[in-house]
Amino acid sequence: MKILFINHEYPPLGGGGGVVVFQLARELAQRHRVDVLTSGFKGLARNEIDDGINIYRVPVLNRKSRDTATLLSWLSFFPTSLWKGIKLIRQNKYDVINSHFAIPSGLIGVLLSKLFNIPNIVSIYGGDIYDPTTKYSPYKHFYLRKTVSYVLNQSDGIIANSKYTQKKAFEHYDVKKNIKVISLGLIKPSFERVDRKSLALPDKDFLIMARIESFIVGNSIDDALYRANIYSDAGADAILIHSKSDNPKEIFEFSNKFKNKKPLICVPTTYNKVTEKELIDNGFKMVIYANYGIRSIVKTIRDIFKTINKSGTLSSVNELIVPMSEIFRLIGVDDLNASEKKYMV
Repeated sequence: MKILFINHEYPPLGGGGGVVVFQLARELAQRHRVDVLTSGFKGLARNEIDDGINIYRVPVLNRKSRDTATLLSWLSFFPTSLWKGIKLIRQNKYDVINSHFAIPSGLIGVLLSKLFNIPNIVSIYGGDIYDPTTKYSPYKHFYLRKTVSYVLNQSDGIIANSKYTQKKAFEHYDVKKNIKVISLGLIKPSFERVDRKSLALPDKDFLIMARIESFIVGNSIDDALYRANIYSDAGADAILIHSKSDNPKEIFEFSNKFKNKKPLICVPTTYNKVTEKELIDNGFKMVIYANYGIRSIVKTIRDIFKTINKSGTLSSVNELIVPMSEIFRLIGVDDLNASEKKYMV
């Protein structure tokens, strides 16, 4: 079989999405002809063969680093890769196209599919579908939303990396066909048990905590338990099970099914109505109150300066702040002064 992968990022460019394509391509290249169409960058060959994979890089505009794309490099990938894709398909007559991320690669895959009557399978990862942290997320913009909807509905198959991604695609893009959930095709990691001495770690007062994100990406409890057991067997001292749910139901289900005796840790930021007693009753040994400290600092600073601004004098908040001597103590000024006397000439 001849397979054409399309992704605007591919190692050494980009992050996790490119790594997924690389590992999938490397595995398939053992049995099939695999070509990758991706972005170029200074110092990288336009065409090369790596691990049996034929890599074709097209020029893009304004890509400033290997780590991240710019909006202009992302947009300019569309015309250059489309033109190169036409040439490659005429030359190699692929059996299938696998485009990664709905845009820009998915749109290129759909157009090439229609031009040459080749099935296009689009893989979606989450950020290309739903990312509330960025103003450029497609679901927030009418034309981008319509483009993603077109790509998903016109592709011959859709693969989502998690149930969460699948859910968001159905919610926002009026998808009329099935979306198959297939976890990322990563090479199974292997872990060797090591002792603390070999890592130059003390026998006491040091904890190796394994953090599990299965629920965060929408995977099942079976996935979470599978990972927890692997990490426990590899020597983790404790298991942190993470969740973004607004209630503790899924972490309680996990704790009740996890039979390994490693201590359990949770971070109840989103399900913050849970009580310590409820967590203890469900087997948790440690609770991390993440970001509440920094969030309280922000509120306190705002309140302090609001009071100063209203009163017109710093003295109005003297009873609400610590003395400078406490700041000096916390940052170790006495130790610094002692070192200066000892070492300064």
